[in-house]
Amino acid sequence: MATGTIRVSSIVKSENRSGLVGRLKLAGRISVADVLFAVFIFVLLQAGSTRFFNDPGTGWHLTTGDIIIADRAVPTVDPYSFTRGGEPWVQTQWLADVLMAGAFKLAGYPLISLLVACLLALLFRWIYSVMVAEGVSAALALPVTLIAAYAACGHFLARPLIATLIGVPLCFWWASQYCRGSIRFNRLLLLVPVTALWCNLHPGVLGGIATVGLCSVGMFLGWIITGDRQVKKDAFRRGSVLLVTSGAMGLATLCNPYGLGWHRWISSLMSLDMSQYVTEWMPPDLAGGDTRAAIFLGIIVVAGAILRRNRVTLPECLVILFWLSQAYGSYRHLPLLVAILALQSARVLSGGIGITPAISRKANPGNLLWLDTKRSNERGEGGLFTVSLSALLFVLLLAGVQVPRLGLGVGAPSPERYSAGAVACLRENTPSGPLFNSVRYGGTIIRELPGIPVFIDDRFGLYGEEFIAEYVSAVKKPEKGARKVLDKWNICTVLISSDSELANWFKKQSDWCESYRDELATIWVRDNLKQYVN
Repeated sequence: MATGTIRVSSIVKSENRSGLVGRLKLAGRISVADVLFAVFIFVLLQAGSTRFFNDPGTGWHLTTGDIIIADRAVPTVDPYSFTRGGEPWVQTQWLADVLMAGAFKLAGYPLISLLVACLLALLFRWIYSVMVAEGVSAALALPVTLIAAYAACGHFLARPLIATLIGVPLCFWWASQYCRGSIRFNRLLLLVPVTALWCNLHPGVLGGIATVGLCSVGMFLGWIITGDRQVKKDAFRRGSVLLVTSGAMGLATLCNPYGLGWHRWISSLMSLDMSQYVTEWMPPDLAGGDTRAAIFLGIIVVAGAILRRNRVTLPECLVILFWLSQAYGSYRHLPLLVAILALQSARVLSGGIGITPAISRKANPGNLLWLDTKRSNERGEGGLFTVSLSALLFVLLLAGVQVPRLGLGVGAPSPERYSAGAVACLRENTPSGPLFNSVRYGGTIIRELPGIPVFIDDRFGLYGEEFIAEYVSAVKKPEKGARKVLDKWNICTVLISSDSELANWFKKQSDWCESYRDELATIWVRDNLKQYVN
């Protein structure tokens, strides 16, 4: 009896060891997904070493992170502007600010650049691997993934939006997979703690909650229109689970330092109509390359839905239509639609699954690191190379190694884009009164010239629609609005783009003198401040 027990135990242990060794061997293989990750990360590092920092908010994000780390508390009032200084401010992206500031303290802009490149490369590695796991050939999966990356590249910036760029497609994939019966409820439960973290990184978490909620609506609609009793029962059960999950995700957003103030702030932000004033809130340019790439992905999904109707479910249709409407109205939502379309193309380009929620095939595409490259039952193949390469790059960077040709260790904001000369001029000749600046330079002033309060920056929810309308009128229609704004705020110094309408207007004003000019920026001072003119 004892001998038999020992023999059985030995066999089990041997099988476990064999299984572990087998999984490690699969993970150690260099898969196509690993190669794709390597290509992405090096291309992104080279192209993004400066482009990642083209967002005008980078400066204030880093400075806010420094303040939070120093004070060990989130800000509750605006510390940067004289137009809104001291007024209530809810920084919904505070945790992202802390992470960015911590990375900067550790290794400066190059570390932030490497982190952004890794996150984006992992995202598109995952999209490719999901497609292959669903049965799409590499010959199709590779170009579709590359097209998706190109369509989303307009938002490849060092900004908290990356959390939403990853979170929304993850919510879509897990929720739609649950609708199909491909994953269990315990996978959906993970979205609740993910939401608790996400809501402190970026307010786009609401898009993730909406995505799960729309999948629930789709299942309930299927329950209503389906005649089969078993299918109705399954649709109602899955719809209820998704509804509870989305509700739990909503409650998880209370895990923020502002409590319900976070929700009130987001509500006021969503009520603003910024499409007239802010470029990324405007509809996408249909002539733009990224928009055309997104349209191409949409054509693939729509054609698949028409020609192969059994490959698209009602919840998926609702989610895609929702994000299509969002992207059509606002360019900032285009990358979210692109990621969802790329994932959905995995279904229409492969042997998909029927419209009913019942499913016979189980598929599990894994997570962001351990992903399929051939079949869904080979979840461990590849991945170790991705982890090893990422770790090596971080070690080299922290050790001070620079490889400019690869973009490693050289990331930094472009001095040309934000006119280092204009910043130096203001540093040497501190304005004696209020400064009027364009939105583009707000974050740079906050970061580089902390002693000079800004007129405006890209925290549009803080300034409000009426104030932004006055600002836009002064910049784009100076004959009507410039004098009113300058006198109202007693402006003595102005920093604006050299090619702006406002810059041309100043040339005609006898009471203003040009203090500095380069190809990007110009500084003007009132006539009674000529001592500041170089």
